[in-house]
Amino acid sequence: MPNYVSRSNFDVLRFIHIFRTFLPKRRTSARIDVILQNANALSVNESEIHSWHQHGRDFWVLGYGEGKFTGKNAKGFNLKNPQLRNTTVVFLYGWTALRFVADNPGVWSFHCRIELNLHMGMAVVFAEGVELLSKVPVKALTCRLTAKMVLNGT
Repeated sequence: MPNYVSRSNFDVLRFIHIFRTFLPKRRTSARIDVILQNANALSVNESEIHSWHQHGRDFWVLGYGEGKFTGKNAKGFNLKNPQLRNTTVVFLYGWTALRFVADNPGVWSFHCRIELNLHMGMAVVFAEGVELLSKVPVKALTCRLTAKMVLNGT
């Protein structure tokens, strides 16, 4: 396989990785780096621009580029004054590098803003310090019908 990326050799199936993100349970303020890699769309030799949005926090855009991301790309990251955003874009056959600080306990969605792609699975959930959250009080169920159904199992 050539050592460059083109429409003909950048098969999305070659870059599928099953990954697990473990955010700290008790410690806060951990730095998390995310690389979004764009490849072929479902149609062969076609790629799409994707807009990604993070709930619950902002992130820094450290860099972006064409082709397949490698560790060497990290040398060019903007660590002095990166953009602070909650939405970014990943260009055709490209990558975007993000960084956020895990300091907001909760369950936060990170997803492509194109609804069809969201339904196709272009989303992840960051469960961050959830054991630090208080339990939902029973009194929070203010709708009588909902409370009855939830509490009585009817």
